[in-house]
Amino acid sequence: TIAGEHNSEKYYFKNFRYNEIYNDIIEFRDLVKEINPTFRILLTVSPVPLNATASNDHVLVASSRSKSILRAVAGDLAEDFEDIFYFPSYEIVSSHPSRAMFFQPNLREVNDMGVSYVMKHFFSSFGKTFEAEENVNEDDEIVCDEEALDKFS
Repeated sequence: TIAGEHNSEKYYFKNFRYNEIYNDIIEFRDLVKEINPTFRILLTVSPVPLNATASNDHVLVASSRSKSILRAVAGDLAEDFEDIFYFPSYEIVSSHPSRAMFFQPNLREVNDMGVSYVMKHFFSSFGKTFEAEENVNEDDEIVCDEEALDKFS
């Protein structure tokens, strides 16, 4: 760990496998359907690669594995259930036709152009338009632990 200490007696690393993720989402879907029968699920896979891993694999291998499993689960769920949908933000940003132009120079964070492009396609799939917010405040709340750690480095 970069910050803090890892307590191996309290925490352990677990890489969830395809069937565990698939079954957990079905269980979640079934529970919510009892409360709201019209509930629908929209899935996507984040194009942001892993920054680190606790597995014995190199982070590139670990990231590819994680994204592949999540993408396969999302695709199968969308195919198996009429109320589960998949939106391809992962493919739009990460696939070879984009030539990595949607990533920041660090090749990890998605740039504003990438976010706008994905959102434009997301909303157009629902017949709506999307206007990117021009004024992003640097003091906005941090939304991810890795961003918080970056503040200390």
